[in-house]
Amino acid sequence: MVPVRFHIHTSRLLRSLAGTCISLALCFLLYTVLDVNVLDHLAPQDDEADVINYFYSIENRGPDTEAYSCFYDDRIVLFDLEGEKSRAAIAEAIERIDACAPAAILLDVIFPAAATTDTAEDRRLRNAVTEARNLYAACRLTDGETERSFFVTDGNIPEGLVNRLTYFRPAETEQGDTIPYLPYLATGTTGTPDPYRTVNYFDKEFFTTGISQPLLPDDIRGRFVLVGDLKDLRDTPFRIGGTHRVPGTVLLAHTLSTILHDTWVVKLAPVWGAAAAFVLTFLFTYFCYAVRESRRLHPRWANFIESAARILLIVLLMLAGYCLFSKYGVVLNLVYTMFALALTGFAADIVELAGWVRGRHRTRKRSGRTKKNATDE
Repeated sequence: MVPVRFHIHTSRLLRSLAGTCISLALCFLLYTVLDVNVLDHLAPQDDEADVINYFYSIENRGPDTEAYSCFYDDRIVLFDLEGEKSRAAIAEAIERIDACAPAAILLDVIFPAAATTDTAEDRRLRNAVTEARNLYAACRLTDGETERSFFVTDGNIPEGLVNRLTYFRPAETEQGDTIPYLPYLATGTTGTPDPYRTVNYFDKEFFTTGISQPLLPDDIRGRFVLVGDLKDLRDTPFRIGGTHRVPGTVLLAHTLSTILHDTWVVKLAPVWGAAAAFVLTFLFTYFCYAVRESRRLHPRWANFIESAARILLIVLLMLAGYCLFSKYGVVLNLVYTMFALALTGFAADIVELAGWVRGRHRTRKRSGRTKKNATDE
């Protein structure tokens, strides 16, 4: 038996390296500078945000799909105000919730001071939120101004921002003041902002009750209760619970759930995507040269194998990226890799053409020297 040896061809390595550099350069030129994305027909992904949105659109259920596979978060309760406008009725609801000993009450409603409101109702609401244990009020940043409820002016009631934030950021600094975000404030979570740790928006189910329904202490005790109007809908780029129109309180619940269970969706730094693009493009370019230069394959078969392998690898990369997201909550942007792989054939042709032109130029120079020497003699 003669052992099979793997031969590394220096010329092939150099040409593969050149082809890889050309593929990546063309990818950068077309994809980043000129914003031409030929892969939009395969997957509408331009950057990490689009990759995440596209994966969520696959992972989360459709409008007619049952929620049987959703994660049920038993630490969070959604309390629907059902469009109730009476501040006295809302105050009574807060008192009922507080009597059930929740871990915290997150009031996802802002009650601005208004001359048209009943002062008795305002006083009742102020007393309810002031006497409640572990109640956190909402505020919102709007055009550099902080919108807050009338009852937090004395500073006795902790308040947190409810502006939608899709990554780990416990607080916001505005005009020298540090204002925490509501779910981080309620859980006591602090830390340095990290845009690579994003909120987990995989479909979840929360126990939901309303202002018109009776409360059972066992449903509330020890849980985080988010109080808001579930008819206040926001547009989302992907489905949550089967719809693109999602209550703001539900989005806040997803952030709170991510913090409580530490289930962040982690985006890998762009350098990992660039490294994957370089390594995989180089290996595939080397494979293409090996197929093209094989003496055992007819050129027609070589072309077919190269094209089929390219398509198969791109499809596998799409599946691999989705599996990383679905199984491990990790986002690796492989779009640049897929785009560079699509350009490897053209890049290899450029390298071969450059080699042919260079060879012709050398041949002409030698021919010129030979004729000159013959004339001199």
